Amino acid sequence: GTPGKRLLRLRVVRAPDGRKLGIGRIILRYLVWAFCLCALCIPAVIAAVVANDHPQKRAWTDLAGDSVVVRTL
Repeated sequence: GTPGKRLLRLRVVRAPDGRKLGIGRIILRYLVWAFCLCALCIPAVIAAVVANDHPQKRAWTDLAGDSVVVRTL
């Protein structure tokens, strides 16, 4: 994980079962993230709104990779 995720004790896991993400899901998450940043940040703002409205607060990257961010103890 990233230093920020380690500091906040966060992990990205598979949404259905909480297991580690495979390489395909990781790549897909980063491709969606890169798209959001490269398109003049407008999709990133829309993604934040979508995440805020989603019951589990999942952003486009989470939905694309079928993942969820969880806090570890």
